[in-house]
Amino acid sequence: RHAAATCNARTAVVLVNTVAQTMGPGIAQEMHDLLRSRLQITSTSQAYEAILGVQAHAGDEQRVLGLFCEMEADRVKPTPHSFSVVIKGFLQCGMLDAALTQVQS
Repeated sequence: RHAAATCNARTAVVLVNTVAQTMGPGIAQEMHDLLRSRLQITSTSQAYEAILGVQAHAGDEQRVLGLFCEMEADRVKPTPHSFSVVIKGFLQCGMLDAALTQVQS
């Protein structure tokens, strides 16, 4: 019963957000990757938004770009909220140029 409850995208979003807040972006990224590979949870735009925000807040512009490419490969369309969390994350760590790039794309 519990295994089925943990194998969905909504739970994945909560896990990634919780891990990111307590353990940092590296562990959150590992959690995101494990949920996709081991549990075969299909990532939704909300799941991607969780990890995009974490990586942007950490200032990892390359990882954010990689995640957008991963979304495209998974046929998950970024939402306005996806861009919003990235812009907010970059602004919070003082990366004005990276935030501006997201606005212009």
